[in-house]
Amino acid sequence: MTQALQAGLPDDAEIAFAPIDSSLVFQPILGNPSQHIEFGHSTQARATVLRGDRAGSLTVTVRQSTTPIPSCVAGALDERRHFPDGAIVDTHDTWYEMSGVRTLSRSAKGYLPDGSVVHAYTTDQPADDNGPAGAVLLSIEELVAFVTDPGLRVSAPVPPGTPEPPGPCSIYAERSPAIDEAQARRWNAVLAQIPLEGVALDRPLGALLPDQWGGVCQQVQVTTHGRQSRLSVTITTAQPLPQEPDTSSYDGARRRLPDGTVVETHEERSAALSSTPRTDRAVTVTRPSGTQIEISFTDAPVELLPLAMLEEIALNPGLEA
Repeated sequence: MTQALQAGLPDDAEIAFAPIDSSLVFQPILGNPSQHIEFGHSTQARATVLRGDRAGSLTVTVRQSTTPIPSCVAGALDERRHFPDGAIVDTHDTWYEMSGVRTLSRSAKGYLPDGSVVHAYTTDQPADDNGPAGAVLLSIEELVAFVTDPGLRVSAPVPPGTPEPPGPCSIYAERSPAIDEAQARRWNAVLAQIPLEGVALDRPLGALLPDQWGGVCQQVQVTTHGRQSRLSVTITTAQPLPQEPDTSSYDGARRRLPDGTVVETHEERSAALSSTPRTDRAVTVTRPSGTQIEISFTDAPVELLPLAMLEEIALNPGLEA
Protein backbone atom coordinates (compact mmCIF):
# COMPACT_ATOMS: atom_id res chain seq x y z
CA MET A 1 0.00 0.00 0.00
CA THR A 2 2.91 2.34 0.69
CA GLN A 3 4.24 1.79 -2.82
CA ALA A 4 0.79 2.34 -4.35
CA LEU A 5 0.20 5.53 -2.37
CA GLN A 6 3.58 7.08 -3.12
CA ALA A 7 3.36 6.11 -6.79
CA GLY A 8 -0.07 7.73 -6.95
CA LEU A 9 1.20 11.19 -6.01
CA PRO A 10 1.04 13.69 -8.90
CA ASP A 11 4.31 13.93 -10.84
CA ASP A 12 4.92 17.48 -9.60
CA ALA A 13 4.37 16.63 -5.93
CA GLU A 14 6.91 15.28 -3.46
CA ILE A 15 7.05 14.14 0.14
CA ALA A 16 8.75 16.58 2.51
CA PHE A 17 11.95 15.46 4.26
CA ALA A 18 10.62 14.05 7.54
CA PRO A 19 10.78 11.04 9.90
CA ILE A 20 9.45 7.68 8.70
CA ASP A 21 6.12 8.13 10.47
CA SER A 22 5.58 11.35 8.50
CA SER A 23 6.74 10.06 5.10
CA LEU A 24 3.60 8.36 3.71
CA VAL A 25 4.59 4.94 5.03
CA PHE A 26 1.94 2.46 6.21
CA GLN A 27 2.66 0.03 9.03
CA PRO A 28 1.04 -3.43 9.14
CA ILE A 29 -2.56 -3.76 10.29
CA LEU A 30 -2.32 -5.59 13.60
CA GLY A 31 -4.81 -8.16 14.80
CA ASN A 32 -7.82 -9.33 12.82
CA PRO A 33 -8.57 -6.68 10.17
CA SER A 34 -12.18 -7.89 9.87
CA GLN A 35 -12.95 -6.45 13.32
CA HIS A 36 -14.13 -2.89 13.78
CA ILE A 37 -11.82 0.12 13.80
CA GLU A 38 -12.64 0.72 17.48
CA PHE A 39 -10.15 -2.06 18.21
CA GLY A 40 -7.41 -0.29 16.31
CA HIS A 41 -7.25 -2.56 13.27
CA SER A 42 -6.32 0.06 10.71
CA THR A 43 -3.21 1.63 9.27
CA GLN A 44 -2.42 5.24 8.47
CA ALA A 45 0.17 7.07 6.37
CA ARG A 46 0.71 10.80 6.61
CA ALA A 47 3.12 13.44 5.36
CA THR A 48 3.64 17.04 4.41
CA VAL A 49 3.43 17.15 0.63
CA LEU A 50 5.20 19.82 -1.43
CA ARG A 51 3.91 21.03 -4.77
CA GLY A 52 5.53 24.03 -6.38
CA ASP A 53 5.71 26.75 -3.75
CA ARG A 54 2.88 25.25 -1.68
CA ALA A 55 2.85 22.77 1.17
CA GLY A 56 0.03 20.90 2.85
CA SER A 57 -0.75 17.78 4.84
CA LEU A 58 -1.98 14.47 3.47
CA THR A 59 -3.31 11.64 5.63
CA VAL A 60 -4.58 8.33 4.24
CA THR A 61 -6.21 5.70 6.46
CA VAL A 62 -7.05 2.14 5.37
CA ARG A 63 -9.23 -0.28 7.32
CA GLN A 64 -11.62 -3.13 6.70
CA SER A 65 -15.23 -2.86 7.78
CA THR A 66 -18.26 -5.12 7.83
CA THR A 67 -20.66 -2.36 8.88
CA PRO A 68 -23.19 -0.93 6.39
CA ILE A 69 -22.22 2.13 4.36
CA PRO A 70 -23.64 5.19 6.15
CA SER A 71 -26.47 7.15 4.62
CA CYS A 72 -25.71 10.14 2.43
CA VAL A 73 -26.33 13.17 4.66
CA ALA A 74 -26.26 16.73 3.36
CA GLY A 75 -23.58 18.79 5.06
CA ALA A 76 -21.50 15.75 5.98
CA LEU A 77 -20.40 15.38 2.35
CA ASP A 78 -20.75 17.19 -0.96
CA GLU A 79 -21.18 14.28 -3.34
CA ARG A 80 -21.55 10.49 -3.39
CA ARG A 81 -20.20 8.72 -6.48
CA HIS A 82 -20.97 5.16 -7.61
CA PHE A 83 -18.38 3.24 -9.66
CA PRO A 84 -18.90 0.28 -12.01
CA ASP A 85 -17.02 -2.15 -9.72
CA GLY A 86 -19.35 -1.36 -6.82
CA ALA A 87 -17.11 1.17 -5.09
CA ILE A 88 -18.77 4.18 -3.48
CA VAL A 89 -16.84 7.40 -2.83
CA ASP A 90 -17.94 10.37 -0.73
CA THR A 91 -16.20 13.71 -1.20
CA HIS A 92 -16.13 16.86 0.87
CA ASP A 93 -14.51 20.27 0.25
CA THR A 94 -14.75 22.48 3.32
CA TRP A 95 -12.91 24.60 5.89
CA TYR A 96 -12.70 25.29 9.60
CA GLU A 97 -11.54 28.30 11.57
CA MET A 98 -9.77 28.56 14.92
CA SER A 99 -8.62 31.80 16.56
CA GLY A 100 -9.32 33.65 13.35
CA VAL A 101 -7.14 31.33 11.25
CA ARG A 102 -8.96 29.49 8.47
CA THR A 103 -7.77 26.07 7.33
CA LEU A 104 -9.00 24.60 4.06
CA SER A 105 -9.54 20.86 3.70
CA ARG A 106 -10.65 18.25 1.18
CA SER A 107 -11.42 14.59 1.64
CA ALA A 108 -12.53 11.48 -0.19
CA LYS A 109 -13.73 8.31 1.51
CA GLY A 110 -14.01 5.13 -0.50
CA TYR A 111 -16.17 2.14 0.45
CA LEU A 112 -14.72 -0.63 -1.68
CA PRO A 113 -16.06 -4.01 -2.85
CA ASP A 114 -13.68 -6.04 -0.66
CA GLY A 115 -14.84 -4.25 2.49
CA SER A 116 -11.90 -1.83 2.63
CA VAL A 117 -12.62 1.73 3.69
CA VAL A 118 -9.99 4.20 2.46
CA HIS A 119 -10.04 7.81 3.64
CA ALA A 120 -7.77 10.45 2.07
CA TYR A 121 -7.72 13.83 3.81
CA THR A 122 -5.67 16.88 2.87
CA THR A 123 -5.42 20.45 4.15
CA ASP A 124 -3.47 23.58 3.33
CA GLN A 125 -1.84 23.23 6.78
CA PRO A 126 1.59 21.52 6.63
CA ALA A 127 2.30 18.92 9.29
CA ASP A 128 5.05 21.17 10.70
CA ASP A 129 2.31 23.68 11.63
CA ASN A 130 3.88 26.59 9.76
CA GLY A 131 0.44 28.04 9.01
CA PRO A 132 -2.14 27.54 6.26
CA ALA A 133 -1.00 28.16 2.71
CA GLY A 134 -4.36 29.49 1.53
CA ALA A 135 -4.85 26.81 -1.13
CA VAL A 136 -5.20 23.03 -0.92
CA LEU A 137 -2.59 21.45 -3.16
CA LEU A 138 -4.47 18.21 -4.00
CA SER A 139 -7.73 18.24 -5.92
CA ILE A 140 -10.85 16.22 -5.16
CA GLU A 141 -10.20 14.16 -8.30
CA GLU A 142 -6.69 13.32 -7.10
CA LEU A 143 -8.06 12.21 -3.73
CA VAL A 144 -10.69 10.07 -5.46
CA ALA A 145 -7.88 8.43 -7.46
CA PHE A 146 -6.12 7.56 -4.18
CA VAL A 147 -9.12 5.91 -2.52
CA THR A 148 -10.05 3.88 -5.62
CA ASP A 149 -6.50 2.66 -6.33
CA PRO A 150 -6.59 -1.18 -6.33
CA GLY A 151 -3.29 -1.21 -4.43
CA LEU A 152 -4.84 0.63 -1.46
CA ARG A 153 -7.06 -2.18 -0.25
CA VAL A 154 -6.76 -4.59 2.64
CA SER A 155 -7.10 -7.51 0.25
CA ALA A 156 -4.48 -6.24 -2.25
CA PRO A 157 -1.86 -8.98 -2.77
CA VAL A 158 1.65 -8.16 -1.62
CA PRO A 159 4.13 -8.51 -4.51
CA PRO A 160 6.80 -11.17 -3.88
CA GLY A 161 9.96 -9.73 -2.39
CA THR A 162 8.27 -6.68 -0.89
CA PRO A 163 10.27 -5.76 2.24
CA GLU A 164 8.75 -5.01 5.60
CA PRO A 165 8.04 -1.30 6.06
CA PRO A 166 11.07 0.57 7.41
CA GLY A 167 10.98 0.85 11.16
CA PRO A 168 11.27 4.17 12.95
CA CYS A 169 14.65 4.96 14.46
CA SER A 170 15.38 7.08 17.50
CA ILE A 171 18.46 9.08 18.43
CA TYR A 172 19.74 8.94 21.98
CA ALA A 173 22.18 11.84 22.18
CA GLU A 174 22.41 15.46 23.13
CA ARG A 175 19.81 17.40 21.19
CA SER A 176 21.19 17.94 17.68
CA PRO A 177 20.52 20.82 15.33
CA ALA A 178 18.22 19.93 12.45
CA ILE A 179 20.07 18.51 9.46
CA ASP A 180 18.82 19.63 6.08
CA GLU A 181 17.95 17.33 3.21
CA ALA A 182 20.96 18.37 1.10
CA GLN A 183 23.40 17.28 3.82
CA ALA A 184 21.50 14.04 4.38
CA ARG A 185 21.72 13.30 0.65
CA ARG A 186 25.50 13.73 0.71
CA TRP A 187 25.78 11.26 3.58
CA ASN A 188 23.33 8.90 1.88
CA ALA A 189 25.55 8.82 -1.21
CA VAL A 190 28.51 7.81 0.98
CA LEU A 191 26.57 5.10 2.83
CA ALA A 192 25.20 3.66 -0.41
CA GLN A 193 28.76 3.02 -1.65
CA ILE A 194 29.98 1.17 1.46
CA PRO A 195 30.57 -2.52 0.57
CA LEU A 196 28.90 -5.03 2.90
CA GLU A 197 29.74 -8.34 1.25
CA GLY A 198 27.76 -11.30 2.50
CA VAL A 199 25.26 -9.16 4.40
CA ALA A 200 21.60 -9.49 3.33
CA LEU A 201 19.85 -6.17 4.02
CA ASP A 202 16.12 -5.66 3.53
CA ARG A 203 16.93 -2.30 1.90
CA PRO A 204 20.20 -0.55 1.02
CA LEU A 205 21.96 1.82 3.36
CA GLY A 206 21.64 5.43 2.28
CA ALA A 207 18.13 6.46 3.29
CA LEU A 208 18.76 8.69 6.30
CA LEU A 209 15.71 10.58 7.55
CA PRO A 210 15.43 13.16 10.33
CA ASP A 211 14.55 12.36 13.91
CA GLN A 212 12.05 14.63 15.63
CA TRP A 213 14.75 15.81 18.07
CA GLY A 214 17.37 16.55 15.43
CA GLY A 215 19.93 14.48 13.59
CA VAL A 216 19.25 11.80 11.00
CA CYS A 217 19.07 8.01 11.18
CA GLN A 218 18.22 4.80 9.35
CA GLN A 219 17.42 1.30 10.53
CA VAL A 220 17.59 -1.80 8.32
CA GLN A 221 17.04 -5.49 8.94
CA VAL A 222 19.77 -8.06 8.37
CA THR A 223 18.69 -11.65 7.72
CA THR A 224 21.10 -14.49 8.46
CA HIS A 225 20.16 -18.17 8.74
CA GLY A 226 16.49 -17.26 9.04
CA ARG A 227 17.04 -14.83 11.93
CA GLN A 228 16.81 -11.08 11.78
CA SER A 229 19.12 -8.48 13.30
CA ARG A 230 18.88 -4.67 13.25
CA LEU A 231 21.58 -2.43 11.86
CA SER A 232 21.18 1.26 12.68
CA VAL A 233 23.06 4.36 11.54
CA THR A 234 22.60 7.70 13.30
CA ILE A 235 24.37 11.00 12.65
CA THR A 236 24.09 14.06 14.84
CA THR A 237 25.96 17.36 15.01
CA ALA A 238 27.05 19.79 17.76
CA GLN A 239 27.87 16.89 20.08
CA PRO A 240 30.43 17.36 22.88
CA LEU A 241 33.63 15.32 22.81
CA PRO A 242 33.80 12.73 25.62
CA GLN A 243 36.16 14.03 28.28
CA GLU A 244 37.81 10.80 29.44
CA PRO A 245 39.34 9.00 26.46
CA ASP A 246 41.74 6.04 26.48
CA THR A 247 39.79 4.08 29.10
CA SER A 248 38.10 0.71 29.24
CA SER A 249 35.23 -0.49 31.42
CA TYR A 250 32.49 -3.08 31.49
CA ASP A 251 30.61 -0.77 29.12
CA GLY A 252 33.28 -1.03 26.43
CA ALA A 253 36.36 0.88 25.34
CA ARG A 254 37.14 4.48 24.45
CA ARG A 255 40.19 5.95 22.74
CA ARG A 256 41.28 9.21 21.13
CA LEU A 257 42.79 9.33 17.64
CA PRO A 258 45.65 11.71 16.73
CA ASP A 259 43.24 14.25 15.17
CA GLY A 260 41.17 14.40 18.37
CA THR A 261 38.37 12.09 17.21
CA VAL A 262 37.03 9.89 20.01
CA VAL A 263 36.04 6.30 19.20
CA GLU A 264 33.85 4.35 21.63
CA THR A 265 33.09 0.66 21.18
CA HIS A 266 30.68 -1.61 23.01
CA GLU A 267 29.87 -5.31 22.70
CA GLU A 268 27.92 -7.71 24.88
CA ARG A 269 26.03 -10.96 24.59
CA SER A 270 22.54 -10.41 23.20
CA ALA A 271 19.63 -11.01 25.56
CA ALA A 272 17.65 -12.59 22.70
CA LEU A 273 17.19 -16.36 23.02
CA SER A 274 19.17 -18.21 20.37
CA SER A 275 20.87 -21.54 19.87
CA THR A 276 23.89 -19.75 18.39
CA PRO A 277 25.87 -16.95 20.05
CA ARG A 278 24.66 -13.46 19.17
CA THR A 279 25.79 -10.05 20.35
CA ASP A 280 24.76 -6.42 20.57
CA ARG A 281 27.59 -4.20 19.37
CA ALA A 282 27.99 -0.52 18.66
CA VAL A 283 30.61 2.02 17.61
CA THR A 284 30.29 5.73 18.29
CA VAL A 285 32.67 8.17 16.62
CA THR A 286 32.69 11.79 17.79
CA ARG A 287 34.66 14.24 15.66
CA PRO A 288 36.26 17.43 17.00
CA SER A 289 33.77 19.29 14.79
CA GLY A 290 30.90 17.86 16.85
CA THR A 291 29.71 15.41 14.21
CA GLN A 292 28.83 12.10 15.86
CA ILE A 293 28.25 8.85 13.96
CA GLU A 294 26.86 5.80 15.72
CA ILE A 295 26.64 2.38 14.07
CA SER A 296 24.83 -0.27 16.12
CA PHE A 297 24.11 -3.90 15.32
CA THR A 298 21.55 -5.56 17.60
CA ASP A 299 21.04 -9.31 18.10
CA ALA A 300 23.83 -9.89 15.60
CA PRO A 301 25.58 -13.15 14.64
CA VAL A 302 29.05 -13.18 16.14
CA GLU A 303 30.77 -13.62 12.79
CA LEU A 304 28.88 -10.87 10.93
CA LEU A 305 29.97 -7.19 10.82
CA PRO A 306 32.49 -7.26 13.70
CA LEU A 307 33.34 -4.12 15.64
CA ALA A 308 36.30 -3.39 13.37
CA MET A 309 34.01 -3.20 10.33
CA LEU A 310 31.44 -1.03 12.14
CA GLU A 311 34.31 1.25 13.18
CA GLU A 312 35.51 1.49 9.59
CA ILE A 313 32.05 2.62 8.49
CA ALA A 314 31.74 5.19 11.26
CA LEU A 315 35.20 6.62 10.52
CA ASN A 316 34.49 7.11 6.81
CA PRO A 317 35.63 10.71 6.12
CA GLY A 318 32.60 11.27 3.90
CA LEU A 319 30.36 11.18 6.98
CA GLU A 320 31.92 14.34 8.41
CA ALA A 321 29.61 17.38 8.37
